[in-house]
Amino acid sequence: ATRDINEILSVNGQPDDVNIVIQTGGARSWHTSGISGNKIGRYHVENKKLKQDASLPNASMGKQETLQSFVNWGLEEYPAEKTGLILWNHGGAFEGCCYDENYYSDSLEAQEIKAAMDNVFETQNLNEKLEFIGYDCCLMQLQDLAEFNSPYFNYMVGSEETEAGEGWDYDHWLDDIYAGDDTETVLAEICDTFLSDNGWSSDQTLSVLDLNKMDNYFNKFEAMSAAIKDKVNSNKNTFKQVINSCKKYEDFYRFGLFDGKDFLNKLASNSTFTSFATQINDAK
Repeated sequence: ATRDINEILSVNGQPDDVNIVIQTGGARSWHTSGISGNKIGRYHVENKKLKQDASLPNASMGKQETLQSFVNWGLEEYPAEKTGLILWNHGGAFEGCCYDENYYSDSLEAQEIKAAMDNVFETQNLNEKLEFIGYDCCLMQLQDLAEFNSPYFNYMVGSEETEAGEGWDYDHWLDDIYAGDDTETVLAEICDTFLSDNGWSSDQTLSVLDLNKMDNYFNKFEAMSAAIKDKVNSNKNTFKQVINSCKKYEDFYRFGLFDGKDFLNKLASNSTFTSFATQINDAK
């Protein structure tokens, strides 16, 4: 996190109408001078320096209330036409992200993020989505997480695979925001610079999802699931073979993570499920 903060502070040309706001916590100690390991800190970036807005009693970064308090505060103190939210630190798919070493590695689970954003939208009386949510952490580009986030954000950035330890390259895409580039350009740059820095030929992944398409996809996927349910129940070994043939991520037997598009392709090509080609292709 210290390295990422230093990257943020290295970028020139921050315009008056762009705010970078950071909440610190979750670590026993920091390499950044002045950041406390036993307090929640809130800062904004000004003239390439961190300016402290608040120092609060320590709280778990893995708690719903900690997230919703920060987002509510940020929207009230730094309102904007477009707002992005980035969560960084470790990620563990359904086990969550933002593990807090001060609180027995408590993590922010998907349902806690959803509940926090429910609170934010009600508290702020929001009628339009925020611009994007980004997960600078491992294994968070999940179908279910995209579904949970779709009522609150237009886009979602995350990785199917584990992320390289240095994470995103903030000094390579913040200048695009400062230059006023459109959202899709900025988010694509986040992905491209991360992959370029960590090697295009490695096992690194990062992608942007358009969450405004999630409802349609979810409905098609659920319709397919309902259609094949009986066939799956009577052919469990075959279905297991389909799953096991898919592209997998991290420790499959711990997380159960496999690629959705690859799964649909493998399902469609299996003779047991050819009678459901219409439903599978709708999901594809």
